[in-house]
Amino acid sequence: MTVLNGNGNGFASNLYSRRLDVLRNKRGFICDMDGVIYRGGRLIPGAKEFVNWLQKERKEFIFLTNNSAQSPKTLRLKLLRLGLDIDERHFYTAGQATAKFLSIQKPGARCYVIGEKPFFDIMEKHGLVLTDQNPDYVVMGEGASLTFANVSVATQLVLEGARLIGTNPDTNCPAQGGTTIPAVGAMISVVEIATGKKAFMCGKPHSLTMDVLGGININVDSALVLTGSTTAKAEIENYAFQPFIVLEGVKDIAPQTNGVLIQ
Repeated sequence: MTVLNGNGNGFASNLYSRRLDVLRNKRGFICDMDGVIYRGGRLIPGAKEFVNWLQKERKEFIFLTNNSAQSPKTLRLKLLRLGLDIDERHFYTAGQATAKFLSIQKPGARCYVIGEKPFFDIMEKHGLVLTDQNPDYVVMGEGASLTFANVSVATQLVLEGARLIGTNPDTNCPAQGGTTIPAVGAMISVVEIATGKKAFMCGKPHSLTMDVLGGININVDSALVLTGSTTAKAEIENYAFQPFIVLEGVKDIAPQTNGVLIQ
């Protein structure tokens, strides 16, 4: 099993080749999406060939995303529009991880949720009650629904005893046109500072999901691609942990001969 993530160290050429062979022989792949398969509304070069290779070689694979504004259905439809036909069972979101975690912690829990409709639907599907009246949890997810008004409500509810939950710790994420936008980690910090309470995060790299760091923590080989938030190998030298291999993109994984994909 290997983890692919779009968040950078170079290896000597022969070591790189050996590790790339190891990667290609893995039976299963856990892949990030934003910055790995697509960026904004466009496929990243080589993504289609990579998915075709996974399917042709009958690899086990699942796409993980910290974007709780999406559901497996909406992700399938998005990739279908981009030319990739992938069944819903291959997708898992931080929204799903959050809903499952809360339903196990406290079945039927009352939750004040900030996020998008797909996340609301997932929470309700797990038997959680969405309310602003005496909630057990304040849950903040991804999306454009964040306002001063609902952050103020969230702050007061946390001060009154609700526990603060974030779908993921990302402070920013890649968007269309090469831009970067704030993510849950940045937004939830407002409530943390205002209340003095620390949020529990359910998305990558925490053990409820995973990324490069999560892979290292459980001894799963991790591959970092430079098409996401990390765009240069030098950037990862700032970290004590290093991925198993660094790739320019998923285009490097599907075997090629003279630039032609082996079908």
